[in-house]
Amino acid sequence: CCKPIPGQPVLGYTTRAHGITIHRADCQHFARTRGNTERIVPASWAGEHFIEAEMRVEARQRPNVLADITEAIRPLNVSVTEANYTISEDGGSVFTFTFQSPDEESIGQVRRNINNVAGVTRIAIIAESAAEAV
Repeated sequence: CCKPIPGQPVLGYTTRAHGITIHRADCQHFARTRGNTERIVPASWAGEHFIEAEMRVEARQRPNVLADITEAIRPLNVSVTEANYTISEDGGSVFTFTFQSPDEESIGQVRRNINNVAGVTRIAIIAESAAEAV
């Protein structure tokens, strides 16, 4: 509706049917949706800065735990660039994800969403570093 152009501050909104729509941060139409904050996601333009984070997630062994974790972070505008899986000494699942996030708040939201997945027992941020998209 507002036709954002590169360089303008943007935000995303998770729609019910069409994925995420991108709006200028000052879009009047978008301002009417701000009461529904759980559907607002950070967004940025390619070429802008992002934060690369590595997160370790421990969970009880159960069917579909990986699918549930990825579904929890799907709407958050992060790009998973690497994922590893191992079994802990006690038989639990250990996942290590590396992902690119537009900002610190997004990393916190990833952590909160994963923490709500059934069976997740521990989450730790292993590393964070600033980078620039190419």
